[in-house]
Amino acid sequence: MNRRTFVISVGSIAATGGAALGSGAFDLIEADRTADITLASDSAALLELTDNGTSQFVDSSGGTNTDLLQLKYTGSGNASGANKSAVTTIEAGFKIGNNASQGVGVKIAHDAADPAAVNFYGDTGKTTAVESLPTGNGDPHNLDAYDTANSTKDSFDVTIELDTTVTDLSGLTTITVTADPSAYTDTA
Repeated sequence: MNRRTFVISVGSIAATGGAALGSGAFDLIEADRTADITLASDSAALLELTDNGTSQFVDSSGGTNTDLLQLKYTGSGNASGANKSAVTTIEAGFKIGNNASQGVGVKIAHDAADPAAVNFYGDTGKTTAVESLPTGNGDPHNLDAYDTANSTKDSFDVTIELDTTVTDLSGLTTITVTADPSAYTDTA
């Protein structure tokens, strides 16, 4: 093989290898795009989270933050908090409703140090826990899509149970409500 044929062969192999493996690779792309996101109050958002007006212990007035659901004890005589070493139940504490065009399964989580310190139920009889996604169409936290023909939404009241018999409520600052369309079980 002469030198010219050898050089052309090596060049062809290198070009073919570069095309097969790619070139000009990069590790990161960052691109800015404009977005138009509409925000709504909790009562008009895709997932409605509101005090239902029946509990004196849950309030959504929030002072300067009107979208804040909070447990409150003021206005309840001389009360300033939940009892220590007790189980306090707040029936129908707040309401979760579905304003979306698709059904959703709902679950609620919290950030208390002890998972057993706070429980959420989808009924006043405390039979349906809402700490996991629904398992069937009879679960109250399986919410149908918003009915545009009748302007009605599927919703349920959440009963809150604070259990300080085992631990205190340390660390409890946030609850997280998850609405998952893939966890919805069609009730039709």
